[in-house]
Amino acid sequence: MHFIVSVIKAPNWYVATCLESNVVSQGKNIDDALNNLQEALELFYEDDTMYLQSIPGMKESIMEGKATPLDECLDSVGWDID
Repeated sequence: MHFIVSVIKAPNWYVATCLESNVVSQGKNIDDALNNLQEALELFYEDDTMYLQSIPGMKESIMEGKATPLDECLDSVGWDID
């Protein structure tokens, strides 16, 4: 299972949002924001016993997405930001 995650830089924080569930978390850097979001999603889905750590490749997928330059992400969805 994959989630689409948006990470934006606020003045003092990075804010990570899971677009499918609207779960939001923050951290002092991107790694912290994503780790905190993962924990928040685990709690959000706890009733369904879905834990992100148990999803094969989830952490690797997040790290790969984080390492992809924004321009490549925008190209892959056909967006052009001027």
